[in-house]
Amino acid sequence: MTTKTAAEMLIPATKSAAMRYLLECVEHGYHHYNYGLLPAEKVLGFAGKMLEKYDVLATRSAREYAKKKNRASVRLVLFPLDDQRDNLPAAKLAAEDRTLPTYRPRGMWAYYLLGTDGTGVFHEQEKLRDARKEPRLPWQRYYAEHALQPQYDLVSRPVRTRTGLEYHWTWKMSPFLYDLMTTWTNKAAGRARSSEEKDPAYLIAVLNGLRSQPGFKLVREQARSIILAADIPKTAGVDTHIGGYTDKSQTVFHPDRTLGSLLAAAPVAPAAVPAEV
Repeated sequence: MTTKTAAEMLIPATKSAAMRYLLECVEHGYHHYNYGLLPAEKVLGFAGKMLEKYDVLATRSAREYAKKKNRASVRLVLFPLDDQRDNLPAAKLAAEDRTLPTYRPRGMWAYYLLGTDGTGVFHEQEKLRDARKEPRLPWQRYYAEHALQPQYDLVSRPVRTRTGLEYHWTWKMSPFLYDLMTTWTNKAAGRARSSEEKDPAYLIAVLNGLRSQPGFKLVREQARSIILAADIPKTAGVDTHIGGYTDKSQTVFHPDRTLGSLLAAAPVAPAAVPAEV
């Protein structure tokens, strides 16, 4: 059993980092999961309970020993939802050039409890889903017009290698988000084509929203397909380049970004970051 406390649990540095860590957990065999939302005042107690019950901060050697004994290892991923930015459409956020805090101490937190194959109380007591099957593991967020919705789905995709097909994990836009971004882009392209308006401002804002998507392969491919299908006029003079992919060299965790430090922080906006869709 680890000697660390729940307050010392590290929180991913960014939303993209949290998504990448979830992907890597599933990629390394943590296929069984459940997830949900918690208000900030309950997060620490929940994390402490999971730590005591499943040793979610077990060391690598402890996890390797558990694997030899055919016991399940369990991980807990926590992240504060970026619900402050969700009262406005992404296009309007971009158009108004808003910047937003990296977290809200009084907001809702997402939790993901993930485990490997094996014996133990995790499989006996938790109601689990399998990330390899439908419905897919989702990343959710609040939308003012549509309440809580899945924003991205974790999926595996076939990759051809010298030895044959291999399946790699990645994220893709959920049908809800894909339809929403398609609607916004088509509307913006229509404004730019309009003989009355010919105003590219809304289109630029929507494209900025697409560029702010996490840089996972399928998400980027979906963003490009939305742009290509939108009939954007060349006369609009806008940059339709989407951008690069997630930088896997970036650190997922920072030692000073702990659950305790975030919950104890005063409700004052920290250094601002660009808005994400």
